[in-house]
Amino acid sequence: MLKEFLHNNGGENILEEYDKNKILTNRTRKELVNLTVRMMIKNYGTSLSKEIKVEFAKALVELFPKLKDPNSTKGGYEIFYDDSQRTPSGYLAWRLRTVVRTMPSFHKKRKQLAITTNDPKKRKLSHTLKEQELADIEFLKNACTKTQKHEIFQKMKNTLDCRINNDFSLNDYPRFLDTPGLIEQDFTLLYPNANQFDIEFEKYVNKILAVYEATISNKSTDIEVLIIAWDKNTQALLAILHMLPSTAKGRKSGGYSRDTLNSLFQKLIVFSSVGDPLEAIIGAAKGSQPYLIAIGSNKAAIHDFKVVVDNKFLETGQSSILQAFDFLFKTYFVFKIKFDVGLETFFTFIQDFFYNIETDNIHYTTKMRELKNRILNF
Repeated sequence: MLKEFLHNNGGENILEEYDKNKILTNRTRKELVNLTVRMMIKNYGTSLSKEIKVEFAKALVELFPKLKDPNSTKGGYEIFYDDSQRTPSGYLAWRLRTVVRTMPSFHKKRKQLAITTNDPKKRKLSHTLKEQELADIEFLKNACTKTQKHEIFQKMKNTLDCRINNDFSLNDYPRFLDTPGLIEQDFTLLYPNANQFDIEFEKYVNKILAVYEATISNKSTDIEVLIIAWDKNTQALLAILHMLPSTAKGRKSGGYSRDTLNSLFQKLIVFSSVGDPLEAIIGAAKGSQPYLIAIGSNKAAIHDFKVVVDNKFLETGQSSILQAFDFLFKTYFVFKIKFDVGLETFFTFIQDFFYNIETDNIHYTTKMRELKNRILNF
């Protein structure tokens, strides 16, 4: 029924594109959703039951099986309709709400939503430090990383609960600045079952770039130049960022507009030529979240990466973008730093897809589901 409707209502190009490429560009997928919603309203009106919405979502993944989530336990149609949240999400749900809102008969009062904050500075002290813990912290402030490395690692391990349950800064634990391996130790203790990022990512690099090439139809010359200048692995990371739109800040979070793609790239990684003063990069940076500085003769020939946290440099000791990015990602979790609003969808996707880390507050958006399906099915 759906296939016949598409044939008779200008959707032949959708079927032809899928038959040829086994994937749909974002533009074609939007056209598919629009036509499907038109059919739904034509046949059932605007007061659609949940069962009808699920029926059409299932019909879409049956007609276009490569759009199905292979890891789903519900049927794999969640990118089109997902009622697991209080407000149903998915492309069909969103399009239906948009269409209904444009109808003259639609009247709806907006409710003022309370804005909650997750400011780590407002967290209360929940762990009273013991005498031995205070002694270990004091030792760490003055320890020599060259002659007391073993003791540093042991005492950092001993004081992990202090960092988990209390706010802290680099001033409290300065050995993070000069002792390689401490970030990795804390992260491993926090998430012992996390996947090894570089190994997982390399499995999908070619697929990520192929999906990017096949689905992003609005790639501007400027953006292409920004991405293609880097090595292949960095290109794949930036491609994921491009395929996952940033969160619109809007009026609910301060009245700011959505970040541009270029500004998002800069929030993730900044290039510095050999010999350039790194302090100038910190001075020009906006925001307080960690980011990478890539140092080299050009973007395709990087020989060192640093991570900036709280306007201080952390040595990654890496020349590989994947290992340096792994260090950056772990920094967020070790220091309990909230993802930048513009990078939240990107980092959450990385957290789930590559690290396989589950947390209570993880929210999988429809765009994230779609990208996951595309990579797995391509």
